[in-house]
Amino acid sequence: MALRRLFGERESWSGDARSWTEYQPDDAWELRDRNRSQAYFLNLIAVEAESRVRLSGLVGPGKHATRQAPQVQVHVWKSELRSFFARYSLGEPVRLLAPAFSALVRGRAALLTHGFDKPAEEAIQLCALAALFQDVEAATVLGFLRERDGLDDMVADLCLARLAPSSNRSRTLQLPEWHGGLFEIIEHAIGGRPGAARDRLVRYIEDEWYEAHGGERRAWWYDTHIAGTDYVGYWAWEAAAIARVFEVDDSDLYGHPNYPGDLAEYAR
Repeated sequence: MALRRLFGERESWSGDARSWTEYQPDDAWELRDRNRSQAYFLNLIAVEAESRVRLSGLVGPGKHATRQAPQVQVHVWKSELRSFFARYSLGEPVRLLAPAFSALVRGRAALLTHGFDKPAEEAIQLCALAALFQDVEAATVLGFLRERDGLDDMVADLCLARLAPSSNRSRTLQLPEWHGGLFEIIEHAIGGRPGAARDRLVRYIEDEWYEAHGGERRAWWYDTHIAGTDYVGYWAWEAAAIARVFEVDDSDLYGHPNYPGDLAEYAR
């Protein structure tokens, strides 16, 4: 679906330099997630954009809903996060996604007084992406937010440690059902067992990662490929980040439908 048909000539919202009325993939882009078509992801990005335009109209000066602005701003940011994931799934090059990620973190920092439904999940994902993009500024901001919000999580801490060093050395997993396998990978890596770390990473991605997110603590995105229009892709950001931080050989996973191999390679 042509995005210009959805938006007409309307200007895009602030926060991204490119106009979404003209957002189209280059012919050289290769779809990363094949659970959906290119047209699906383009339409999802357009629908999310239209939603943000409508929501942004609720928070201006003199608007009736101004007193609800914090909640509206949270919804706008969550929409931007979903769009970012969809853009990766669509095949947008990492070099173009890097500044978009920086803008996403700045938007998160602007919500200093606002809560989130699942702060641990979102915060850990952002920390992993900061490690993969090697974004020092984003890591510094996220380190501040982690301490302010009291996020005591080993995965988040390790993802940020080299980019934004701090005295925090957590041994806690906020999401042990999802990240227990990562703990074992880390133990093999720091114990000088690179082969075992590699094998555990492969087993975690191939046999455990997806189903682990569908247990008692269910990820919001789990099984969204089956029905509905919320599917933005399934990507093991945290596993790729830990592989890069500890220099675990992940070459066997390049091409796996859940492993962001090109982003992991970008972090080398």
